[in-house]
Amino acid sequence: MLQNDAGEWVFSQDLLRAMVTEYYKSLFSVDSSGELLRLVVPCPKLPWDQLPLLDEGVSLAEVKKALFQMKPWKAPGHDGFQAGFFQRFWETTSSALCQTVTAAFEEGILPNTLSETLLVLIPKVPNPEHLRQFRPISLCCVAYKLITKVLVNRIRLLLHDLVAPNQVSFIPRRQAADNIILAQEIIHTIRRCSSKNGLMAIKIDLEKAYDRVNWSFLRDTLRDFGFSEKWTRLIMLCVESSSLAVLWNGEKLDSFRPQRGLRQGDPLSPYLFVLCMERLGHLIDREVQSGAWKPIKAGRNCPGISHLFFADDLFLFSRAGEAQANKIKEVLDEFCAASGAKISFEKSKIFVSPKAHGSASRMSSLLGIPSTNDLGKYLGVPIIHGRVTKATFKEIVEKVQRKLSTWKSKLLSLAGRATLVGAVTSSIPTYHMMTMLMPKNVTSILDSMNNRFLWGGNEHKRGVHLVAWSDVCTPKSMGGLSLQRMELHNRALLQKTAWRFLMEPGSMWVRFLKAKYGIGDDIFRFLDNKPKGSPTWSSTWKGLARAFSFLSAGLKWRVGNGRTVRFWEDPWLLNVPLTHSLDPSFAIENPGVLVREYINPEGGWNMDKVFLDLPAEVALKDEADVDGGWAWLWKLPLPSRWLHFVWTVRRDRLLTNSMRAAWGVSFSPNCSLCNDGVESVVHVLRDCRYASIEWRIIFAVTLWRLWTRRCDFIMKSEDVSLEANPLISNIMDTAKEVMTALVDPKPAAATNFCVQWESPSDGTVKLNVDGAAKGNPGIAGAGGLIRSSTGAWLMGFKLHLGVCSNVEAELQAIRRGLQLVWDCGYRVLICESDALVAIDLVRNGDVMIHPLGCLIADIRSLLNREWRCTLQHIYREGNFCADWLANAACSLDEELELIANPPDDMRMLLDADARQRPRLRGDRSKRERLDDVFLPGLHWRAIPVRGREQDSKRAYLCSLLLHQARKFKDNCWSVAT
Repeated sequence: MLQNDAGEWVFSQDLLRAMVTEYYKSLFSVDSSGELLRLVVPCPKLPWDQLPLLDEGVSLAEVKKALFQMKPWKAPGHDGFQAGFFQRFWETTSSALCQTVTAAFEEGILPNTLSETLLVLIPKVPNPEHLRQFRPISLCCVAYKLITKVLVNRIRLLLHDLVAPNQVSFIPRRQAADNIILAQEIIHTIRRCSSKNGLMAIKIDLEKAYDRVNWSFLRDTLRDFGFSEKWTRLIMLCVESSSLAVLWNGEKLDSFRPQRGLRQGDPLSPYLFVLCMERLGHLIDREVQSGAWKPIKAGRNCPGISHLFFADDLFLFSRAGEAQANKIKEVLDEFCAASGAKISFEKSKIFVSPKAHGSASRMSSLLGIPSTNDLGKYLGVPIIHGRVTKATFKEIVEKVQRKLSTWKSKLLSLAGRATLVGAVTSSIPTYHMMTMLMPKNVTSILDSMNNRFLWGGNEHKRGVHLVAWSDVCTPKSMGGLSLQRMELHNRALLQKTAWRFLMEPGSMWVRFLKAKYGIGDDIFRFLDNKPKGSPTWSSTWKGLARAFSFLSAGLKWRVGNGRTVRFWEDPWLLNVPLTHSLDPSFAIENPGVLVREYINPEGGWNMDKVFLDLPAEVALKDEADVDGGWAWLWKLPLPSRWLHFVWTVRRDRLLTNSMRAAWGVSFSPNCSLCNDGVESVVHVLRDCRYASIEWRIIFAVTLWRLWTRRCDFIMKSEDVSLEANPLISNIMDTAKEVMTALVDPKPAAATNFCVQWESPSDGTVKLNVDGAAKGNPGIAGAGGLIRSSTGAWLMGFKLHLGVCSNVEAELQAIRRGLQLVWDCGYRVLICESDALVAIDLVRNGDVMIHPLGCLIADIRSLLNREWRCTLQHIYREGNFCADWLANAACSLDEELELIANPPDDMRMLLDADARQRPRLRGDRSKRERLDDVFLPGLHWRAIPVRGREQDSKRAYLCSLLLHQARKFKDNCWSVAT
């Protein structure tokens, strides 16, 4: 039941259906009471050279990219098909989809069936009573969304230059945190303002903002921004051709044609709405430039802030005064008259400087907006009007508590509870943590709630905490579960914001902060001069200042040519200067020497000088092994519940009788199965006579079944057999199920194909390169070879890299190979690498912030020389020769070896490439990937098990788990044989 506009309750389903249809038909209809205004205000234009890119034809690759960007299993449209269907059967459906998109772009044709849209009503409040308390979300069919997705992919790259920095929603390289920080700082400025009239901030709430956008206003907006008529017609075709029908209690109601509005759920709608709201920004900028609208400034050189937009969240700022209030009202009225927007005055708020007595009531009266002393939230984050205390984050704590209380922890396994803590409760405060430093008592409460839930407790009862929370929060590779400690999570997110402060000096929020607090070019020097801060700092800036102190401890120089980095006194090799790692008695002759003095002309280290100046124990020191022997566990193809069980076993934290007795919750520590000894983890899972036979068969599956048998025996001993054969049969059946479900699922369609090395055309040489690292990081090498159009060997190289990551090895291979080709005098080149990540970094990586930025810049410089050079990807099966050289380079004694003639061991590979012999490639199953990880060189079809060759998946899994058992044995205990 719902209330109608007269406030009467409607119970009849027939009346409700009629009321719903009529309400939304009226909402999407143009109000004929007044004529819409045409805005005439300066507007930035699209660059003329970008227009052809928008209007060019659609390629199959572009359609495929748009399709696979969609979430596969989101709610379908009226036809019932989801994006996942078309993604799965792309080869079959690609032609029809591409024809549909091409027809829309080139001919302006959109079939009526694509325009049919279902409206699903999502409640905006817990118990809605009126239709206005629902948000209508459009369910469009995939083919239609594919058209608009292609439009979005083309337009979004241009929005950064078209839309002012005051608007941050859906704009690449902008974040909501930018506006949150600005809003907090401006409110802090307003609160501290002591002038007579003061300053004011106005939060504007637009009623049904998307649904009220007038189509003629949208068309004018597109033209004012300089979009071509073809592009404008296509967008308006998508908008105006829609047919809507409300989905009410699973029933499709009568359809109708809207006359205005943008469909929420259409990929294009948010971007069109941003462009429409930008017209309001243009009106405000016009008044600011004329001097009629006085924006808020927090310093002499501070940029004036008149408005902040995030889609339909509007925040306006100005001095408080009658003339300012009238001008704001005039601008808002003009925008509403042109766009069809409607302000909800009762939901809007105005905040005026507290020291400006009487101004709040005057401004409220003039604008018709209620005044307040607390603006509540902005973009989901509470606006700070005082000190940050525990009460500031009370709502977050309560929200986490509500989430936890709705889940029955006793009905969930440890794996299920860990997943919920990591994916849900730990992520709730993340948005706040990006801009605010939470008090320690708040983070402690959140950690306590998560810890209690993880171990099966609740707010009234404490569970058995088998592992300390600090250990649980360590990475999985180090023996933890990779859950988040809230205090450290808060620090990390604030440091990311601080890093953006360093990397984006031209951003509006950075310029505002620098001007407000008088920060120069060196933020660290500024903070060093004010170690205790200042009472005039806002809570937001105090949190960021703390983040810089954490960040500085983790910064180090990225060495390029070494001309500006001091070898001893700058943190470039470690996170601290080398002088901090040396014995105090070690004498340094020249503390200011630069790193470049230790680099040879070829770009490598001058090892003689390094060993001369640096102690041998430091020069030869390897990087610490951060793998605690846990990585193998999380790679096992087993259910998460089993993996978490093995994790507790590895940590020796199973709740056995011995542990229960030690804690005083059991009378006897003895084994419940054999009564022959104390029931420790080792006993129940290995030494018990009922476990010793099964132990030799399978590792992880056996551990799980033994433990569950023990628990079942205690609860219902008369129904549980202790004979070995039934358990072995159960284990083998389980292994078969695991093999079928997780290790070797049958693909629905074969995707195998052949790959071969292809010779270049006459007059062109081909360079194949590869990098290899025995670990990540680990001992690494790079290799490559140059071949002619006939496949003949021209030159090759092997490069020893010391210790580095896989990505760095791949990039080093590309750089060294390109330099070698240039030195050999070849000027028409194809360079191939099987490292798609490295190629993407060369093409799109940010050299300013990436740790390997100097290396990427070198490669780009080589590519831009006066030659014809193409960098492209090749599958691994077509790059075996370069792979051989890279692996051989890992054990190279010297740094670089140039190879004029092919090695004898490579001739078979070279001959296969020269003959362009194909090699089979396909989507390798999980079984094959496990071979690479756990059983290198061992094929599953011929694995000896108990002295026989068995061609079976069961044999494979047994061997796999026995292999892991041996690894487990070496890491944990010695297994009696």
